Amino acid sequence: MMRRMSAPSTTPLTVTLEAAFAGFTFMPWASFAHNSINPVLVLHPDHIQYRVLRLRSRPYAEVVEVDYRHTFATHNIVLRFRDSVRTFIGNAGLERRAREAITVLRGKGCALSERAARLVGPP
Repeated sequence: MMRRMSAPSTTPLTVTLEAAFAGFTFMPWASFAHNSINPVLVLHPDHIQYRVLRLRSRPYAEVVEVDYRHTFATHNIVLRFRDSVRTFIGNAGLERRAREAITVLRGKGCALSERAARLVGPP
């Protein structure tokens, strides 16, 4: 489950993930690492915390684009970062979870891909 963040709260939004993957920007559907035991995606007021293999933290300003990828039984939030060929891919498992997280990311000033923008609708 996700804890809702009420504006302007300092409470982080923890996104429940089924799995997390590390990918490459030039191979959008491929990954080189995955974690289905303890994946992490937490949207803090001023930064993102995520884990595939190791816990990492990046400010929202370093997110170049938020994408959404959906296939059978997966609802993936894809984060592409400035100055990196790696991506973070979090399978939220439910469309609702992905939509809520992407909406928060948009509110933090992150650019959305066409797919992600269609998922969350107009601001």
